[in-house]
Amino acid sequence: MLDPRKGSKAKRPMQAGTKAKIRNLMSAIYRHAMRHVFIQNNPIQLVRQGSKRAKAPEILTVEEIHSLLAALRPRERTMVLLDAGSGLRRGELFGLQWGDVDFRNLVVHVQRSVVQNIVGKCKTEVSAKPMPLDEYMARDLLEWYRVTPYREADSYVFATDANRAGSKRGKQPISPAKVMTYWIQPCAKSIGITKHINWHTFTNLLHANGEDVKTVQELLRQASARITMDVYSQAVTQSKRDAQSRVVAQITRPN
Repeated sequence: MLDPRKGSKAKRPMQAGTKAKIRNLMSAIYRHAMRHVFIQNNPIQLVRQGSKRAKAPEILTVEEIHSLLAALRPRERTMVLLDAGSGLRRGELFGLQWGDVDFRNLVVHVQRSVVQNIVGKCKTEVSAKPMPLDEYMARDLLEWYRVTPYREADSYVFATDANRAGSKRGKQPISPAKVMTYWIQPCAKSIGITKHINWHTFTNLLHANGEDVKTVQELLRQASARITMDVYSQAVTQSKRDAQSRVVAQITRPN
């Protein structure tokens, strides 16, 4: 978005959660300074910052998901299906390489996250847990594998094919923001979906499907609110497969 007053690209305002994290970090720094008698009090205590979303994310209905999947091209369809059925963060989704996918055992090993073309580790240790791969998702992913020209083990599943990428074609993932802006959102509007769609729209389906909190927490590979619960179940369990399969069946197989 351009700022007419400055003639340059305006920065987006920080989300409440980001502000809360900054506030808590500064509070920890000030407490450390007080402990070593560099300062007398913690000024950040006067700052009140909540982490609650300013706006609740919109959820697509099952019918809307059916229509969207049917209208999308194979590449974007596979992205949306993987995101909705697995709950992968977008950096993890676009950080997948073919060597991470175990078609034989129906498991995906999430090993990296790509943010603004910078390859890094997953957000947390829990994020790197293996992810189950529903059979329907596996077939869809295999179809994309047969179509894409980039099939090496170190090639990204959703690799950029832009001419300007040069030698990085296949070795660099496509931008998730561009895919959403130029392909998925216009496709949704063309079939009459007026809701604002982003990558969080699809991951929310697991919560909306009524699965138990622990199964969803592990399937999404998120840190639990209770630290003691994080030591359980490092492997892919049947409950995770069942929860994922129920979501995938709901959004891909109309009644």
